[in-house]
Amino acid sequence: MRITPMDIRQQQFTVRMFRGFDVQEVDTFLEDVAQDYEALIKENALLKEQLQVLEDRTRGLEDREKVLQTILLFCERPGFLQIQFSIFIHVSFGMIF
Repeated sequence: MRITPMDIRQQQFTVRMFRGFDVQEVDTFLEDVAQDYEALIKENALLKEQLQVLEDRTRGLEDREKVLQTILLFCERPGFLQIQFSIFIHVSFGMIF
């Protein structure tokens, strides 16, 4: 079970007549803890959101990398430059080699 800031704020302690705690001091401490805990929960949610954005961006970059690797492999094939040159000449001058 997760403890919420509200759980901390509503926590009650038994006060003994002798050797007990200062009620005001305990309440102040619990309020401070609850505020810090609440801030951490908000920060954690923000960080999770930022992580999701970065993971999505990374997936997009990985996809682009795969495409570029495929293009690079195709360009390294023997005869690739001759094919490109032939297409260029054909488009430019209407000739086929």
